[in-house]
Parts: sequence; C-alpha cells; structure tokens
Amino acid sequence: MGIAEQALVGAPEFRYGDAMTRLLSTHILAAVLALGACLPGCSTIPVPAQSEAAASALLARQAHAWDAAIVGKDMAAVAANMAPDFRHIRQGGQVSDGAAFLAFIGSPKLVIHPYHVDDLDVRL
Repeated sequence: MGIAEQALVGAPEFRYGDAMTRLLSTHILAAVLALGACLPGCSTIPVPAQSEAAASALLARQAHAWDAAIVGKDMAAVAANMAPDFRHIRQGGQVSDGAAFLAFIGSPKLVIHPYHVDDLDVRL
C-alpha cells in the first residue's frame, strides 16, 4: 500500500449528494448569485456631466500636448506620456516598442511639419 492509500485508510468517503457536498454546493451557488447581482452596478457608475466634460477637456489637452511634443521632438515629454508597454503600429503593419518609437521620432532624418487635430473626438 502506497503513502497516498495509507493516508486515505479510515478517512470518510464523500460522494456527490452527501450532506457536506450539498452544503458546499449551496454556499458556492449563493456566492456566485450574490456576485452576479453586484456586477451590473459595477459597470454603470454614474458620472456627473461636469466630470465628463472635465475629463474630455483634460484628454484633449493631453492629446494636443502629445502632438506638440512630437512636432518639437521633445523626447522627454513624449516618453512621459507613454505607457511602459507602449506599442507603435506603423503604416505597413510593423509593430515597435517605445524605445524604437522614440528613436524613430527623434531621428534627425525625420522632419515632422506642425499640425493640429481640429476634429478630435474624445469618447469616455
């Protein structure tokens, strides 16, 4: 008899339908139902209109600052606005990381003419 079999000698046998199994199943079902009842409230948190307007204005300012930093080749400002896992997808579908993007934007061979996005659509 192996170690696993020896540990089971004298242990009570639980089968589906035993009182303990039914009790555990009931508790799990109750927890799942309670969680399900809470989820709809988590996904629709009301935001006051003025907060939405303020967030939209902040994002628009950030987008314009990003554009200005790229045109001005302000690599510190561009890098400060990038997430650690930043990815740039180029016109041909090539994907590069943040370091490659900064090298590309900062290249003296690249000339970026000033531009402004007038019809920026911020969606929250």
